[in-house]
Amino acid sequence: MKRYNHMFTIAYSLESSRIDGTDIPDIEHADALRARIREALAIGFDEAVGCPDDTYEIEETVQASNRPLTAADAHAWGNDGRGRWYSSSSGRIELAITLEDAEAASHPGPCDKDVAELARVPYVADQLAEIDAATLSAELEQCAAWDAEELADHAHNIQRILWLACGDISELEASGEYDELDERAKEPGAGK
Repeated sequence: MKRYNHMFTIAYSLESSRIDGTDIPDIEHADALRARIREALAIGFDEAVGCPDDTYEIEETVQASNRPLTAADAHAWGNDGRGRWYSSSSGRIELAITLEDAEAASHPGPCDKDVAELARVPYVADQLAEIDAATLSAELEQCAAWDAEELADHAHNIQRILWLACGDISELEASGEYDELDERAKEPGAGK
């Protein structure tokens, strides 16, 4: 059966004093995007974003992010069902991490030791081992937080993506957005 990858754009607007918008703090971007996502959940993504901006047929080879669930993924959900998925902005990297583990590696102050410890936990280490170095470097380059020399170090890139994943998971949990997504998924017709 043919499969297709679709790119959608979700937009938001902000006001600022500069013509190029560079005076808008990152947190305002994040807040506006979260508000737009809540609106899209309320009215439906078909209505909020419309048709795909681009579509291509997926090749026969299965990408790592489209792999079937493994025992490691199932473990990530934990006995209390508190596991969470992280997906990078391009969707090329996905990780399943328990909420407890994500919060342990994302907190005020230095997180380096906690992230390194989490990277050694078997269900996390197995997922991190599957990440292609070139894909990871390209993904992190989009963040514009590290230079080319820094992105050449795959071991540090693994730590970076895990830190980003834990931060995203913890932030989404704190904002209540996982609860909204869970409720939306229970609605009739969800997942079609």
